[in-house]
Amino acid sequence: MIKFSKLFVPILVIVIIWTVKLLELTFGWKLYLLGVYPRDWNTIWHIFTAPFIHGGFDHLYFNTLYWFVFSVALFYLYPRRAFLYLSSAFFDTYFLLWIIGRPAYHIGLSGVIYALASFIFFSTLFARDHKKMAITLIMIFLFSGMMAGFFPKDIHVSWEGHLSGAIVGFLLALIEKNISWQEEVVNRRKIYKDYT
Repeated sequence: MIKFSKLFVPILVIVIIWTVKLLELTFGWKLYLLGVYPRDWNTIWHIFTAPFIHGGFDHLYFNTLYWFVFSVALFYLYPRRAFLYLSSAFFDTYFLLWIIGRPAYHIGLSGVIYALASFIFFSTLFARDHKKMAITLIMIFLFSGMMAGFFPKDIHVSWEGHLSGAIVGFLLALIEKNISWQEEVVNRRKIYKDYT
């Protein structure tokens, strides 16, 4: 059973992105202008707003679904450092997108989703934790269509955002591997001292 504390942030983000979309439609705002526009210093701060803005309801619906699955998995599998990794998935992904993206407005939560998917996949692979790997493989199988998001097939899809997320997720997995290794060393020393 997943505790509510692990669901709070995933649900909060869903409430925010749907509220933003409804406000945009109600008042006729053009919120895509708050998206990331790569290498434009006037929009550098949009790395904080872009994830919460979506084009249409299809975009919003699928991002809601993917976000919920991968964010809940993050809080379930890595509860101690979930907020740290989630913060990086949000801000580092869109900062990297601001550097490497094509000149266009990039919006949506998918960059974060790709970061979480990449992080969970690689961190469980590095850890060789069979329980976590089984959960990860099921998620990847269910959402195998995400792989197509790395290819520039639609000008309305930010494949650079997906790529940025995947890169950030991989780097976070390396950090998790290093932290886990250090914790394991400390635990082994503690056990050794307790028995000597």
